[in-house]
Amino acid sequence: MSYGFHAAYMQIGGDMEADKQFLKDLFTDYNAGKINDDVFIGTIAAHLSTDTEHVKMILAQNEHVDLRLFAYIKSLKKNYKIAMLSNVGRGGMERYFKDVNLDEYFNEIILSGEVGLTKPSPEIFALTAERLNVKQAECVFIDDGEMNCSVASSLGFRTILHRNEKAEDFLELKSEIETLLAGADH
Repeated sequence: MSYGFHAAYMQIGGDMEADKQFLKDLFTDYNAGKINDDVFIGTIAAHLSTDTEHVKMILAQNEHVDLRLFAYIKSLKKNYKIAMLSNVGRGGMERYFKDVNLDEYFNEIILSGEVGLTKPSPEIFALTAERLNVKQAECVFIDDGEMNCSVASSLGFRTILHRNEKAEDFLELKSEIETLLAGADH
């Protein structure tokens, strides 16, 4: 779950703690591709006794693309293979990135809802490296989930835990990436 989702869910009237099991089950089905984005949003709306358009509006207000990050990714793509590996259900990418052509930024896009595997499954990490045609030890994996980073690290990936909670987090992430890449290039 993204931090934008947390804020949106509470704004709609949800309680992250009281609804923990509901959200876990919902995201498990969504991320595995068992339900699409419309069903995901409809289920939230029904659970919170509101309409789907209201849920869509609040989600859109809270889930933002960091344009600085995308510009940085584009600059990295000139010298490195870049993949997006995301736990997201069918239709989620279209909602999150409706104004972004992801192919400009990523050589490969691996979505859990399309491949039937979710992070932190070791198989989805292996699939990502395979699609990039690189060894797992050549990969830098950036994620906001500690468990995902832990599993990736155990498979040989170099990892960065990135929460993206405040504006300066981007500069910290950029510095960490540059440090890792500088060490890999020598």
